[in-house]
Amino acid sequence: MCGTTSDNIISARLITASGELQIVDAGTPDLLWALKGAGQFFGLVTELEFSTFPLEIIGTSDGTVWTGTYIFDISQAQEVASALAGLMVDEENNASVLNIVSQHPVTRDPCVLTLASYFGSTSDAEKFFSPIVALNPAMTDAKRVDYTQLNDGIDIFCSKGDFKEFNLKGIPDFNPGAWGAVAQTFDDLTKECGDLVFGGYGFEFTTGKQKHIELDSAWAHRNVKVWM
Repeated sequence: MCGTTSDNIISARLITASGELQIVDAGTPDLLWALKGAGQFFGLVTELEFSTFPLEIIGTSDGTVWTGTYIFDISQAQEVASALAGLMVDEENNASVLNIVSQHPVTRDPCVLTLASYFGSTSDAEKFFSPIVALNPAMTDAKRVDYTQLNDGIDIFCSKGDFKEFNLKGIPDFNPGAWGAVAQTFDDLTKECGDLVFGGYGFEFTTGKQKHIELDSAWAHRNVKVWM
């Protein structure tokens, strides 16, 4: 809704390879644009100045965001993906979804976790995500949280220690039919890898105005529909 974080950079203090301190701002538009897209290749950035926006831009006056966590049986993976495919093309509602074939937070059995966020009223959120609720999740936890706590729901994947690997790919199209096979693959892996703490396969997308990117943006992934 505010554009990408990098596109909201107003200025930067940059130390060049020769040790020179340079202020990068509207007076050096080419270098400012370059920093937004690949800052680490142009020098050492010691300070950034950003644009800010009123809190009300998230759709509420109290700084809260609606969040919903849904847990489904692993056998519903393809069904859930199909329902989400119908939501990801929406251009009117500002929402985000992280859908993961993973393990139940308590039992560790393979399951489907759908983590949803909505920027607006509770009633609008419930209406938007009603196709997900209609699939009868085994567990539902919907509530309003402070914007600063929006990502607390994924803390369970951040257990300390041991080996971690996270790979992310952006794709222009989405095929929900493949997620039945993905779920079966993960189910097999949990049986073969007894020391697995938490893992999984997932996809993430945003809807509404969050998908609008200005033409002069340094963000290069304009054709990405879903992140896998």
